[in-house]
This record gives sequence, structure tokens and C-alpha cells, in this order.
Amino acid sequence: MSKGDQCPDCPRGKVYKYEPAVMVRVTGQAPYSAKRHIRDRLRCSACGAVFSADLPAEVLADGEPGQLYGNSARSVMAISKCLAGEPYYRQQSVQSLYGIKLSASTIFDQCEYAANDLQPVWREVLKLAANAQVFYIDDTTNRISDQNGMYKPKRGTDKLQWRTGVYSSAMLAVYDDVDETGMGCKRRLVLYQTSIGHAGEWADEVLGPRDSSLPPPTVISDALSSNRVSVVEVLDAKCNVHSRRNFVEVRSHFPSGMDAILELYRQIWVNDAHCRNEQHSDEQRQQYHHTHSLPVMQTLQGWFEYALSEKTQDAVLPPLDSTVPESLHHIEPNSSLGAAMSYLLNHYDKLTQYCHYPGIPIDNNEIERLIKLVVRNRKNAGYFRTQAGAWVGDMLTSMIAICQENGVNAFEYLTAIQCNRVAVRANPGAWLPWNYTQSV
Repeated sequence: MSKGDQCPDCPRGKVYKYEPAVMVRVTGQAPYSAKRHIRDRLRCSACGAVFSADLPAEVLADGEPGQLYGNSARSVMAISKCLAGEPYYRQQSVQSLYGIKLSASTIFDQCEYAANDLQPVWREVLKLAANAQVFYIDDTTNRISDQNGMYKPKRGTDKLQWRTGVYSSAMLAVYDDVDETGMGCKRRLVLYQTSIGHAGEWADEVLGPRDSSLPPPTVISDALSSNRVSVVEVLDAKCNVHSRRNFVEVRSHFPSGMDAILELYRQIWVNDAHCRNEQHSDEQRQQYHHTHSLPVMQTLQGWFEYALSEKTQDAVLPPLDSTVPESLHHIEPNSSLGAAMSYLLNHYDKLTQYCHYPGIPIDNNEIERLIKLVVRNRKNAGYFRTQAGAWVGDMLTSMIAICQENGVNAFEYLTAIQCNRVAVRANPGAWLPWNYTQSV
């Protein structure tokens, strides 16, 4: 039918153009597919020169001639391993179900090619991270099967120490920047390293080349000594979630007392959510916490000092809104609840930094969330085979996480880096995830 034809349902009308009908269908496909490109060739009968037809533009855009695995395939392999947590052998098993065999060793090789192309940008990211304002750090155990142990200098001394523990250290570095519209924004750099060493040593390595003219950065972590930074002066803050978790763990033994403590401690997160919803500046947030959260922390401090004091056996603890439960009146310092109270008292100043300085996080949840990428890979794959394999995994995971944290399409970014590897080496700063589209 066409415009102006007689209507087939009635003899009176003619059809005219109407709004189009739209249907959407989502189709499935294998993660990787292979195509054979057969090109005509001509050969000179005199000199023997051979001339081949050109490859299609879309083929050349995805890799160099003769490159078996396209850059887009390498990007999918990297994202599947480092973000989705699919081990190389599992990708091999899944792909075989689609009818195309792809070995685990081949997938690793392709990921290593992608990591090599990303290395110049990775070095640029480390330079930016060294001068960031806020750092979240943490680590988790891991395993490198070929790593037997090594001598490393003991922190703060020149004495060598035999070390065998392998850890994956995670860091989130946040710094102020300007976006493409000229508006201020916060860039978030996620850095991972798996080696014989803790998060504090990774932080020392990143902060080593920091500009000495900059003010001390803020570093938030749990209270483990292995997370301390030793190469530069820092504003040390501790995580309130770790402190609160100590009381959650003993709640079953002291139900009435824990409910009072946890409900009171909860108020500082309520205050922080209020600041976030009202879009307070760092200075406004600090002032609000100083007014509303500091009294909460001071009350907890007073309760715990009173409860652990030997001179208050018959005293009644001062209430906030209601009388403190009797279960908190006489606390044995060596008990699990006494240890939880002592933790807050010992680290009170660092747990309340957000009340005194602008921009200090209230907890370390950001890095706890990001370190789950490492935990997921460890759970699914079990271990790294070599230090080189750990390096490939750490770099790819870091760059993919940076894309995710800054709202960048990781697949398009990884593919663009590989397709423009020569330009990336010449000017890696122009190929950071948030500005690479200007260079493509």
C-alpha cells in the first residue's frame, strides 16, 4: 500500500500517512564472534607484486590488519574478568557453549595487551593521585601462587624483614577538578595493588612524589597500624563504621545497652545524610556536624569513660534523652563490650575529625564498597598465578573502576585507548577517562 490508495476495509476512504509503528526487540549474541574476511588479490606477472583489496573501515577501526582478536574483544575480556569477576577459565567454558573455542591463556594474553596500552595513562593517574586531597585506604588478603616471600625494609627503619603475606591494597583518591563545562567537580581515582605489603605501604608509594607545597592530605582508614602513612604528614581520620560495628557484634550479650548506644551513634549518619540532601558545602557540613554530631560523640565518650571507671560502682550514668540502661553501669574493661568502648575512647580524636575539619569523611564505606571488586575476583578465581598476572589484573580493575566512578563508558574507553595507542603514548594526559573523547 501507498499514500492515496483506496482503503481495503471500506470503499469510501483513502489511506494517508499516519504516525509510525515502533517495535523494540532485544536480541542475544555470543560475547565473542568470528568473521572471515576473504579479499581478492592480484599478482603482477612480471615482478610478482601482490595487491590485496582493502579491508572494510569497521574492521580496520577495531585493530591492525592481521590482529586476530579485535580491540573491542579485548575490552570485553577485561571487563568480564575485572568487573564481572569471571575467571579466564570460566570465560573459556562459557564461550565454548556458543560454538567458538577460546582458551583461558589466550584471554589472559589479550588482557595483557590491553593493560600494556593502558600503562601510559596509568602512570598519569598515579601522578594525579599523589596530589589528591582525600584518600580512603584498606586492604584484604589475597594469594599469588608463585610468590614465595621476600625481604622488605621494616617501616620506619633500615632493618630488613622477611615477609610472606600477600594483600590486595585498595585506595580511592579524590581531588577537585573542573569539568568540560567549566564547573567544579570531584575526580575519583581508584587504585589497586596486589603484592607482599599492606595498604599503608601502597599509600606511601603513591604519596611519595606528592608536591610538598600542598597542605597535608586527609587519609581515612581503620585503626590498624599497617594502614598508617609514613612518607608525608597527613590528617589522620578513622572510620566510625568500624567503631560502631564493635557494638553490633556484642549486641546479643547486652541487648538493652546496645540499643541505646547504637541508636545514639546512628544520629551522626542521620546528620550526614541531611548535609548531603541539602547539598551543603564542605564548610557548611563541618559546621553542621560540629553543632549536631559532636555532642553525640561527646555523650558517648562520657558514657564510656564513666562505665569503665572504677570509681563509679554505685553511680548512675548521665542520660541524653532517657536514663542509660543499668547494663552499662558496671562494665568490665576486659570484656568484649569494654573493648568496644576502649576502641572509641582510644581513637576518639580521629573518629571526630569530620566535626573539626571540612571535607573529612565520616566513615570508610567508599573503599569498603570498591574493594569488593577484588574480593569477588578472589572468590571466583582463587588466586593469581604470578606477580605479572596480578599487575595486569590490578591495572585493568583500577582503570575500569575509575571509569565507573566517573560515569564513563568503560567499554568505549578501553577500546579507544587500544585503537589510539600511539597517540596515548605521546600524550597520556589527554587520554584520561573524563577527557579522552576530545582526543579521539
